[in-house]
Amino acid sequence: MNQKRWLLFVLLTFGMFVIGACSKLNDAPTLLGSWKVEREEGHPVFLHFEEEEVTAHFDDDIVGETTTYRVEEEGETFHLYIVEPTTGKEELFTNGVFEGANTILSDHPTMEWKRIDSIEQAMEKEKRKQERQAAREAEKVERSADEREEQKETNEEQEETGADVPVAEEAPLRAPALPVPEREEPVHVDPLAAQRQAAVALQQRVQQEIGASAPNGAYGQYYGEWDALLNDVWQQLQASLSPDAFQALTKEQVNWIAEKERILRENEAVASARAWASDEVTRMTEQRTFYLLDQLR
Repeated sequence: MNQKRWLLFVLLTFGMFVIGACSKLNDAPTLLGSWKVEREEGHPVFLHFEEEEVTAHFDDDIVGETTTYRVEEEGETFHLYIVEPTTGKEELFTNGVFEGANTILSDHPTMEWKRIDSIEQAMEKEKRKQERQAAREAEKVERSADEREEQKETNEEQEETGADVPVAEEAPLRAPALPVPEREEPVHVDPLAAQRQAAVALQQRVQQEIGASAPNGAYGQYYGEWDALLNDVWQQLQASLSPDAFQALTKEQVNWIAEKERILRENEAVASARAWASDEVTRMTEQRTFYLLDQLR
């Protein structure tokens, strides 16, 4: 009788242990479901994971592109591998760590993963957000052009008014003749002098730090600095160019941004391609910065 009770006790204890272990496994974070991946360069990417397949959605592509994936775990870190659809080759997509069930910390510093309920709703929300941003930018450009046009009209009116005001004649004064000073040539002030110096200094520092044979992805770490400098140059051009010249340059800039985002979007799926794209858009931003600096030479 005692042996039966002891055996029953052992079986119950083992059963509770198994149930507890299964419960912990069920509570473990998983990739399954939908995610929004924010990127520093370009628009976010939306990913949906099934048991063996992942579908990536870019911009307003609700259908997306599907491929297979594999996950390797190493302690708390997981390694996500996906199969490149065009080549069929498996490549590392990212290394990540779950921070709770709904957030992933990626080894890629410009990527932030957040779990979402519906990709369709999240894409629609992102589309409205981008439309609002585009409208604000267009309004800003239009308002700047209107202000410059109003200032131009005001200056012309003041010049015309000043030309029509009669000047009272004064009695000539007898005074010794004074030497007439030589007329000084107007001094040209370069509104982009500080930005030119900053661009050259940044270019030289990058060359010193990573050299000519830098590994793939090394140049991309300087994207934020080049992008900030480009935006600074853009603000100066907006204040210095005529409305017509700035409007024409804005159209060029919109096309340039679209090309940059296309490169990022088409090379997002694979780690090696993503590193190349990061380098490429950084070089594009560097070249664009020097191009904009030449607009006021």
